[in-house]
Amino acid sequence: MLILGKKAYNWTELSFSAEGFSQLHVLRLTLLKELEEWKVEEKAMPMLEYIVIDRCEKLRKIPEGLKDITSLKKIKITGMLVDFEHRLRTKDLFEFKNTPIIESTTDILSID
Repeated sequence: MLILGKKAYNWTELSFSAEGFSQLHVLRLTLLKELEEWKVEEKAMPMLEYIVIDRCEKLRKIPEGLKDITSLKKIKITGMLVDFEHRLRTKDLFEFKNTPIIESTTDILSID
């Protein structure tokens, strides 16, 4: 498990390199106020099963590299912008090799 929480990471870009977290099963990104772009290289987290993205308000989309992780079972988003969830549930969801369950506290019904 890896948790990056408030004040643990203050840059606009986060990158996970190939085979950098080969045994990681759970990833939690919480209150990363400056994070705008997240990159995941191929084979960076081949055993990842569960992701929590919590109040990373500047993050607009999930990384393309996540879509290739076949072990990913669930993505939980909390306190994210409605646009983030809408993109995740529409465009992004259909691009996953193995479709994960999306759980959220965001109300996507408020989108026009």
